[in-house]
Amino acid sequence: MKNLIEIERLKYSYLQGNQKSVPVLQGLDLAVRSGEFIAVTGPSGSGKTTLINIIGLLTDLQRGSYVLDGHDISKISTREKENLRARYIGFIFQDYLLLDHLSVAENVLLPLQYSNLNRSDKNHLAHEILERLGISSLLKRKPSQLSGGQKQRVAIARAIVKKPRLIIADEPASALDPVNRLEVLKTLQELSFSGTAVLMVTHSDEDARVATRRISIADGQILGDEAVLSRRILLTHSKNDEKARNDFHRIALDCSPVSEIVEKLRTPIESHWNQKTLSVISARAWSDPEFVSAIRVIYTQLSPVLKSDLINEALRRGSFQNRSWSLLIANLKQDDFELLNESALAGLLNDKFAAPFLNIRFENLLGNDSALVRATALSKLKFQPDSAISASERIRALLVDPNSRVRSEAMECLASIQRVGADESLLESWPELSPREWGLSLYFYLRENNEVGAAALEQTLSKIWSTENSSLIRSTYFGLSALPPEDLVARLERMLKERPHLEALLPDILTAIERGRSGHLRTA
Repeated sequence: MKNLIEIERLKYSYLQGNQKSVPVLQGLDLAVRSGEFIAVTGPSGSGKTTLINIIGLLTDLQRGSYVLDGHDISKISTREKENLRARYIGFIFQDYLLLDHLSVAENVLLPLQYSNLNRSDKNHLAHEILERLGISSLLKRKPSQLSGGQKQRVAIARAIVKKPRLIIADEPASALDPVNRLEVLKTLQELSFSGTAVLMVTHSDEDARVATRRISIADGQILGDEAVLSRRILLTHSKNDEKARNDFHRIALDCSPVSEIVEKLRTPIESHWNQKTLSVISARAWSDPEFVSAIRVIYTQLSPVLKSDLINEALRRGSFQNRSWSLLIANLKQDDFELLNESALAGLLNDKFAAPFLNIRFENLLGNDSALVRATALSKLKFQPDSAISASERIRALLVDPNSRVRSEAMECLASIQRVGADESLLESWPELSPREWGLSLYFYLRENNEVGAAALEQTLSKIWSTENSSLIRSTYFGLSALPPEDLVARLERMLKERPHLEALLPDILTAIERGRSGHLRTA
């Protein structure tokens, strides 16, 4: 995920009365993603306010780099900074900063006074936002008629009316009673769940627990930057309750340490675990032995759906290059594989790192409900002639499968095993086979029997040329492509000499030869 904010080597200082330079920020680095809720903590004078003022484009950058959603702040004009601030950033202050002579609605709409919206649309927007914050009944009141918590929610409404990407909140709940404090923190939490990044300066450890991440600043440097492991979720009465919990689960996984993820994996509640949540577990966890060991321990207890999600995500990440993951599938039985969905099972069969560890009989998958799995199993059986021969009747039954790829793979599989124990009598079988079956059979036979008797082959080819059947001749040359080039060319020249009118087929013949020599069996 692209960072919304990227700050590197940020330094800032100011001059005291005696012109002595006093450092405030000393080489600070910080990255913030959309949807993160970051609590910025630290003692007074540590540099918190200076940092958020620089991020909020209220204080000019002195040294270091600051990029806001791709905009290099050091390279833009004052006017461009003002435009960026108006578009990207909303501010929430400890003392609200509401205008007493304006109504609640008018305070909320202040950032839109120069927008192109008409009055009706503005009023509708104000009502919509205040309703979302649970204070739409206060539209016409003045700030003096509101409680502290109501004032702060009006300030929040004003901050988000232009849908900013970033909210900067400076001690937003410190002056409020416990009930209103929770309401304001809950609102900030909801904003982060909706994708808005939130930077909240606070001195309260309790308030910091509602964030996803906590940054501790002292002496102008970040001394601590860590995920909030015991995070409080305040959305227990929200109409979006389930979504909020799911989103929190997703966000928490993205930043949790491996031990925390392992603990969550061991919980019996699977409703939160799906492809989406698995996909955001950090890459370091997927390769961590502790995480893989936990997966191996609990794998058999998981539902088929979750097993499939887990395998699919591991395939997507290339995890089976890791021997620990390979050991997981090496211990699975045939029944375990058959419970997986088609993408997971076919993915394992085709993965070059996973496939060698599979303890699976491909012929037992020929009756699988998934056409993709049936086709993949057939493609593997081509290289296991003994198994393919024992399953030849089942393979032959798939020649009339509803799926074209399955039919094609079945035909290739049958053709590949005809060479086993075959002799020159195979050369007489062409009238009984379809052109494609004949071409594939000849291809596999000649690939294993390059010393086939010239007389027998020449006799068969003469009979085929005499049919002047273009499909049959093209498929025959597909099969002949398994011969050494000089033999192949000699037979092509002989055909054109004896039957010059077949020269019209030459482009198709050459294409068939090229496909055969390239191993494109499905295009025979």
